[in-house]
Amino acid sequence: MISAEAGVGKSRLLHELQTRLPLGIARLVGHAFQPERGLPYGPLLDLLRASIDAHAKSPDWFTQHLGSSAPELVKLAPEIATLLPGLEPAAQLDPEQEKRRLFQALAHFFKNVAQGSSALLLIIEDLHWSDETTLDFLLFLARQIASRPILLLLTYRSDELNTPLTRFLSELDREHLSVELALPALSRIQVDKMVGAIFELNRSVRSDFLEPIFALTEGNPFFIEEVLKSLMAVGEIFYADGKWDRKPVRELHIPRSVQDAVGRRMEQLSDAAQATLSLAAVVGRRFDFRLLQGLTTMNEPELVQQIKQMVAAQLIVEESADEFAFRHALTREAVYATLLRRERKSLHQRVAEQLEHLYTNIASPLPSDASRLNAHSAELAYHYHAAEVWDKALDYAQHAGERAQSMYAPREAIAQFTRALEAAQQLAFEGREMAVEQILRRCQLFRMRGQASEVIGDFDSALADYQQCLTFGREAHDAQAEWQALLDLGFLWASRNYVRTGEYFEQALALARTLSDRHTLAHTLNRVGNWYVNIEQPSVGVGYHHEALEIFQALQDRSGLAETYDLLGLASEELGDPLQFTTYFRQAIALFRELDDRIGLASSLASVAVRGENYFSSVCVALPVTPAEIAADAEEALTLARETGYRAGECYALAVLSMCFAPYGEYDRALRAAQDALNVAQAIDHPLWMALAHLTLGDVYLELLAVDVAQTQFEQSLARGQQVRSPIFMHMASAALAASSILQKNLTRAESVLDAALGPLRDRFSQPGQTTGQGQLPTVAERMCLAADVELALTQGDGERALCVVDNLIRTAPHLTPESVIPRLWFLRGEALTRLKRWVEAESVLQAARDTASLRGLRPILWRIHLALGKLYQSQDRRKDADAEYTAARGIIQSLAAELSDSVLRETFLARTDALLPRPRAISTRRVERQQFGGLSGREREIAALIAHGNSNREIAARLVLSERTVITHVSNILNKLGFNSRSQIAVWASEKGLDQPNSA
Repeated sequence: MISAEAGVGKSRLLHELQTRLPLGIARLVGHAFQPERGLPYGPLLDLLRASIDAHAKSPDWFTQHLGSSAPELVKLAPEIATLLPGLEPAAQLDPEQEKRRLFQALAHFFKNVAQGSSALLLIIEDLHWSDETTLDFLLFLARQIASRPILLLLTYRSDELNTPLTRFLSELDREHLSVELALPALSRIQVDKMVGAIFELNRSVRSDFLEPIFALTEGNPFFIEEVLKSLMAVGEIFYADGKWDRKPVRELHIPRSVQDAVGRRMEQLSDAAQATLSLAAVVGRRFDFRLLQGLTTMNEPELVQQIKQMVAAQLIVEESADEFAFRHALTREAVYATLLRRERKSLHQRVAEQLEHLYTNIASPLPSDASRLNAHSAELAYHYHAAEVWDKALDYAQHAGERAQSMYAPREAIAQFTRALEAAQQLAFEGREMAVEQILRRCQLFRMRGQASEVIGDFDSALADYQQCLTFGREAHDAQAEWQALLDLGFLWASRNYVRTGEYFEQALALARTLSDRHTLAHTLNRVGNWYVNIEQPSVGVGYHHEALEIFQALQDRSGLAETYDLLGLASEELGDPLQFTTYFRQAIALFRELDDRIGLASSLASVAVRGENYFSSVCVALPVTPAEIAADAEEALTLARETGYRAGECYALAVLSMCFAPYGEYDRALRAAQDALNVAQAIDHPLWMALAHLTLGDVYLELLAVDVAQTQFEQSLARGQQVRSPIFMHMASAALAASSILQKNLTRAESVLDAALGPLRDRFSQPGQTTGQGQLPTVAERMCLAADVELALTQGDGERALCVVDNLIRTAPHLTPESVIPRLWFLRGEALTRLKRWVEAESVLQAARDTASLRGLRPILWRIHLALGKLYQSQDRRKDADAEYTAARGIIQSLAAELSDSVLRETFLARTDALLPRPRAISTRRVERQQFGGLSGREREIAALIAHGNSNREIAARLVLSERTVITHVSNILNKLGFNSRSQIAVWASEKGLDQPNSA
């Protein structure tokens, strides 16, 4: 049984199934049709006629499969006689016997078809229009085919159940004869994919187009296609210059097919019920019984009878005793479209006035009539706007918009502010000239709408609104309004063009210094400071932030302090100072929680998650935090961003999640998060976050040695960074692009990319004891480029230069202590020392890198360190040590590959890592056994087994007659060899290997 509402895709699903059938499977298809719903055996007759048409040129097919059932079936389908000349119908019996013989003849026919093939697919579509006799036969057949190679597929509309079909379904359930597949409507993400597929887009659909489509169609695929066709028919979607384009969506047209279907259903209603239905359509998709009763002045029994007619006609559904709804948004729209504009205007005013009357004359826990009305301000705004009562529309819409904004419903806020602005414009037109107060009120409305548009990632709409604010502020000679517009525009442009951002912020700062408002000045200082951070001058930015901090502290402005701590965190992050930026972000997070500022909280939580190990912090001291702690912050940020509709924040949190997963080898999760981040960034057309998403996605591919794919991602990231003119992203993308070029042996390109990115800094860091030449330390993004330069020097065989650059990177790392180890930089330093044949130093440095990476569970770099140590030992002819390191590397590589779900990526990774490792020498059975268990010796395997049984070090020592110190050393070796960082990981591994079984070790 396949069920769904009309248009969801039952027939399409069956069509796709039939196109994929293996050879040798027969299929028979019949349809029930609405005009023939009373015709006995209608779907079966359709099936037989289709079979006759298909086999008209091969009557032997019918002779073979009809057999003794032909005389009975010819009475149902006389056309059979044309294929089988001389066939005489069987004698007529009484109706009940006739029915039984016909059932048996049909079943015999289907069984013969199945027997003559490897199997039979028997499809009957649209059972909701089927006659009762056909349903009786299908129940009979379902009982007959349990042991036959027959699949019976039956479809029906779940929104058009009738009594015979309900009985049929109940009997199937009672006898356990069927499995039901209920098809849901498409989700928002699926609608995005469907529309993208229709128009052959290689990105997500823009939100301003997708949202109204999704809202109106409610994910019904047929309705989606019909609405898109309507938009094409009126030229709002068109094909030009080899691609699809569109005009801004102002009004979605009701497809003719939907209008006709609703019109036919309305014809089933009495005239009075039609009038009531039209009034209900004016109220909205959902309507309240009391409201409708007040509008119609009917008594309750009379109104109930009319509503029952509407339910029977499949136009509305009952949601509760007091609430009803149109079956579909398009149903309501189609009914509403039958009204003249003049009728609508009058009816909307009646509805609005009735709502006011209703909500000021009912018992309510709200303290006043005004409060009750405010709770329903969105409904009142909608109706008064449609009624063109502009003063009330303006007041209610503004309140509804502010209410929506406070509840983190940005799309609803945009809709309400738009209504308010249209009402204000009409009032201004009627008054011909606007007073200053009116100008500033409209300015406020434009700003609030722009803020909501910015939250959902609609740059163009936000830009237009903020520019209008700037115009109004200047027209009204209001410096505060002008300043606010300049600040908003600068912040908005930060996602597109840092040069434009700087221009607006400089104007805002100059204006703020002329005002006597310290609060205004502090906010401006913060924005200017953040701009300097983003153009890679974080030390300058910190000065502006500290000036703002002093002002907010003096004013005791907690919101201002939260903003400043967050921005100081970003500046410290760019300076590579994890201790400082974590402190600042934690202060910001505490204040944002206290203020219930969920958007600010989402941003700070995502940012603080970067404090641990990731590709971007791999050249700095990372804090000793667990992957779970980091992911928890990023996942909370993601949840908050989605709850508030903050699309840019959603994208940022997803990218950070990818960064959190990749260093620990959780590649599947990292790839999914990065791809989701890219999809969101493309949907909101956010170039800055596109640059970030391409970068994080490319980083995962590079870790998996899918170098060509990674390089494409890095090139796109660099292009987006250049588009925005972001030095940070240009440096990060350049570092990644150089690294991928090195792996492809394209050293010329790597050289030119790093030259362009670093300029004089590259030469200065190649000199012992040098930094920037001006006392300013390099930023994190510059350090990434310098680390890539070390890799290039190593590949070129220039060990001296590589060592000099990496030593300068280590020396300039903030908060570096004698105990600190930065695995990536130590790994590069060990490689440089190996190149210079300084074996003892190289071994010490690489071992420190290995131990730290192992302790932190950094498997992707750990296998590379094992490989480097193996080569170091091999060059010294220390074969046993080299083999142990190579074995450890192979074990980690195998564990990483085993967790990859993408078979192509897995095979590529295994093939390319295998090419990096030397071919294993022929080894003894004992050594084979050790390699099978990650290089663990027999004693180490015993200890791992005892750990799996929950024994402590002391208990293991007593059992194996060892000192506790010896056991601790063995446990440390096990952790190193397996790339683990906890005893629990050893326990799980030992269980998976079967070491916890008796005598297994």
